[in-house]
Amino acid sequence: MTKNTIEKCFIAGMIVFCGIFAVTSMKMEIGSMSEPGPGFLPLILGMIGLIVSGFLLVTKASPADKEKITDFTAAGLKRFASYMITIMLFTFSFTKLGPVALFLLIVILAKTSGFEKMHFAMLFAGIFTAVVYFLFWYLLMIPLPLGFFEEMW
Repeated sequence: MTKNTIEKCFIAGMIVFCGIFAVTSMKMEIGSMSEPGPGFLPLILGMIGLIVSGFLLVTKASPADKEKITDFTAAGLKRFASYMITIMLFTFSFTKLGPVALFLLIVILAKTSGFEKMHFAMLFAGIFTAVVYFLFWYLLMIPLPLGFFEEMW
């Protein structure tokens, strides 16, 4: 693969991801500049990501660049694809599954990144999920989706 092809694929992936991120954030209350809602910052970040990705697509991915990339491996491509698919599935399932979706995201990313033993990945994911929910719910006072646990609270 050429460097140009890899850059275009990466930038296209970023455009898709930022677009999904921005559209998904509009499901939350946006609020206003003086009183932003929980979807305000994600919408702004998604839009900034779209603008930066579009700018990179126009400026960086020039058709004249035919430099070959030799250290591009099939395993690296599979790992990257796994990251992207996992994050996209998480984006769509977080409101329905809540902490279960976050736990599964972290387990899959940990295993993909190199955790050899499943119980370490699950322990890490459990602690991470608990810390994130504690920080958002109690310290930042921003409720995260509880998914099907909402009936218990």
